[in-house]
Amino acid sequence: MHILLCLIIVCLFSAIAQADSARVDFPDQQQQEHLNKKYDRMLPFHAQQAIDLGYHLPLPFSLSLIPSVAKQGYDIHSLEVSYGDNNLSDKYDLSQVTWGDPEIESATLQLRAAAWVFPNLQVGVHGGRFRGRTALSVAIPTSIFERFSEHCQTDPRLGGELCDKVGEVIEIPTFEIDDIKGTNWGFSANFVGQFGGFTYVMPLSMTQSKTDDGRTTAKTVMFSPRIGQL
Repeated sequence: MHILLCLIIVCLFSAIAQADSARVDFPDQQQQEHLNKKYDRMLPFHAQQAIDLGYHLPLPFSLSLIPSVAKQGYDIHSLEVSYGDNNLSDKYDLSQVTWGDPEIESATLQLRAAAWVFPNLQVGVHGGRFRGRTALSVAIPTSIFERFSEHCQTDPRLGGELCDKVGEVIEIPTFEIDDIKGTNWGFSANFVGQFGGFTYVMPLSMTQSKTDDGRTTAKTVMFSPRIGQL
């Protein structure tokens, strides 16, 4: 009798243990809807894996209009002048030439189209027009031409007016260049992600600019990483 009772108790606890190990916690309605969600767009690649991990993705494509107004100051130094095979910087101290405080003002309007290729990578292209102006003043000390003082006494072609200015500063009036117009274009990329309790964004862009007259071209590369806490 005692043996039968022990067997019944053992079987009962075994059934309870098996039932407890086979227990399943079903997700609530919100969790189930998220698990059932299927990504049906072309981009980004591997989007479904990101959604299954619990990430929310933005729209895959974007179109932006980006205005920009800039005012830049420049520091001009290390002037070199060559005539034929001769470097005049070797004969004259051109560091005495001053440029005032040159500035360039410009306004740009760009159109940017971008797409998320991967859940953590957005690439885009942009293009637009720019317009600018600049003001420049130059002061040239005639003392840099050391031989002038020697030639003034022997060469009448130089004239007294020029010889009288040797050692002084010749100031060229400030001149302005308006309506510098041109086109710019380029590409950009945004890398995003997270590690631990932090998230990061790494924007990278390259822009090529060219004036309408073809005389001036420029390339600008920008990389500005940012990090934040979730």
